[in-house]
Amino acid sequence: MYTNLLDLKYIFSKLDHYCILKFDPKKCPEYIPNSDVDILCKDKYVTGNCIEEILNASGIKSKKYIAKNNNLQIDAMNGNKLEIKFDITDDLSCFSKIKIKKDLVKLILENKIKYNSFFIPELQYDLAIRLLEYYENKNNPKKIKHLLYCNQFPINKKYAEEIIEKNKH
Repeated sequence: MYTNLLDLKYIFSKLDHYCILKFDPKKCPEYIPNSDVDILCKDKYVTGNCIEEILNASGIKSKKYIAKNNNLQIDAMNGNKLEIKFDITDDLSCFSKIKIKKDLVKLILENKIKYNSFFIPELQYDLAIRLLEYYENKNNPKKIKHLLYCNQFPINKKYAEEIIEKNKH
C-alpha cells in the first residue's frame, strides 16, 4: 500500500461531468506514484483548471500541457518526480487509427455510473475505450491487457464493438 501525496477521492469529488476511463478498483483511490489516470470529460480545460486549482491550493507543483495525442495533461509533481499524471480528453481525438464522433463522449457521460466515490463508464463503453486503446497501440505489448480484459466479457465486448462501429467518423 502506498501513502499517496494526493487524495484522489477529494479531487474527483470537486469535478463535474467526468468519468475515469479504464478504471481499476484495485488501484483507486490509492495509486502507484509515476502512474496516470485517464479522464473523459465535457470540457478538458474546465476539468484541467479545476485539478490545477486543487493542486495549487495543496501546495503541489504541476505542469500542464497538450500532449501529441491532443489530450490535456497535468503532471502533479513530488519534488522533481512525477507523482501522478491526469490525462484528460473531451473528444477522444487521442485515437487516430479509428476516428470517433464527439457524440460518443456525450453518450458515455450521460450513462456514467458511480462506483464508490468515482464516476466510471458503463461496462460496454468502458470496453469500447479499452478496445480503441488496444487498436491504437497494437504494436505495444503492454496494451494487450486491454484486449484480454475485454475478452472476459464476450457479450459486452460485442456491444462495445458495435458502439465503436456506430460512432466512427
